[in-house]
Formats: sequence, C-alpha cells, structure tokens
Amino acid sequence: MQMMAWTAYAECAVILAALFTAGIGGVTILQRRPDGAGKLMGWAALVLCIGEALSLLPRAAQRLGFAEPGLGALAGKMAAAIAVSVFCILLSLLWEKLYEGRNGFFAEMHIRELSGLRALACVFPVVYWLSQALGGEKGDPLAGESLTVLAGIAAVRGGALLIVAAVVARYWHKTRSEIPTLRCVWWLLLLGVLFEIGADLGAVFVPALAYLYIPQLVCLLGIVLLFVRYAGESGEKH
Repeated sequence: MQMMAWTAYAECAVILAALFTAGIGGVTILQRRPDGAGKLMGWAALVLCIGEALSLLPRAAQRLGFAEPGLGALAGKMAAAIAVSVFCILLSLLWEKLYEGRNGFFAEMHIRELSGLRALACVFPVVYWLSQALGGEKGDPLAGESLTVLAGIAAVRGGALLIVAAVVARYWHKTRSEIPTLRCVWWLLLLGVLFEIGADLGAVFVPALAYLYIPQLVCLLGIVLLFVRYAGESGEKH
C-alpha cells in the first residue's frame, strides 16, 4: 500500500514537472523570438501545456484519491488528444515559416480534414457521456461498452493522428539538415504519436499501456526544448 502511494506521488511529480517545463518553455520562446516563427513555436508549447494539463491534472487528482473518474477526466483526456492534433498543425505552419516552403494543397487538405475527423472522434465519448448522464446514468458509461466499440473509436483517433503526423514529419525530415538544432523534430514527433496511439488504443486491451503517456510526453517535450534552444540561438537576430 505504501509503495502504491509513493508511485502515485512520483507520477504526480512527473506530471507537474512536465507541465511546468512546457509552460515555461512556451513563455521563454515568445520572449526570445517575437517574430512569426517564434509565436508558432511558443504557442505550440503552450497548447501542449494547456491540453496536457486538462488531462493530467484530473489524473493526478484521481491517483491521489481526491477525485473519481467522471466527465472531467474524460473531457480532459479528449482535450489533450485534440491538443496533440493542434500541435501537429502548428508544426506544419512553423515548417512553412522557417523554410519558406509550402506543404501543397493535398497535404494541407489531408492535415485539416483528418484533424477534424480526429476531433469528432474525441468529442464523441464526451457527448455520449453527457447523454447518458442526462438520462440518469452514473459513472463511466463507456466502461460497459464492448472492446470492439472502444477499440474502433480509439483506432479512428489513432489512425487520423498517425497520418497527420506522418505528413508533417515528412516535411521536417526533408529539410532536417538545414537547421541542425531542429533536425530531430521529425522523429520525436513520430515517436510521440506512436506512444500516444499505444496509450489510447493499446490501453483498451491492456490497461497498463495507458502509462505510455509518459514517454509520449517526453517526446513532445523534447520538441519544445529544441524550440527553446533554437529560440535562444536565433533570438538576437530578430
């Protein structure tokens, strides 16, 4: 029992450290680079911070025994999933700004349409929860659904995100040698997305896989730290 308590405290400490890093990183970037690229990097970090906070703070409260699973936790988790999609879109816009290139019509269309599809797949569980709650149901209504339904929803979310991330990563990979500080962005993005899918879809079958959110967070924070480093290197020029 004591070991479980210490594990919960350690997880909460990691959550707070990650959110602090993303938030401070975003503010630092905005201060060092007030130009268009700096704003995109800074807001990407802040979107990540806000989205993960909506998911991880309720999780921390549950781990410490201060809250029960409910609409807040479910909505927070879905908001974090949408935030990752927005993070990818901002990375796409940032690539255009830094390298003065264009993603092309079909790439932009796929990014936007698939991000919209993922957003709908994220909103659906929250709407379903509200409809059940208004009907007098208590607890998590999705807990009683079949694995097929849960896996199907998670697969739509994961598949849409993977395609969006692959399109964005392709462009970053193509120009990886032009800005050495940012050469790792493309594979950190893909790796983070794969961990996100593992935590979302894999946890439907093996609940312990939900902890893959930790390496996913590390990968996305790695991108933020690269942005902070790049903003420090180039800030004096802008």
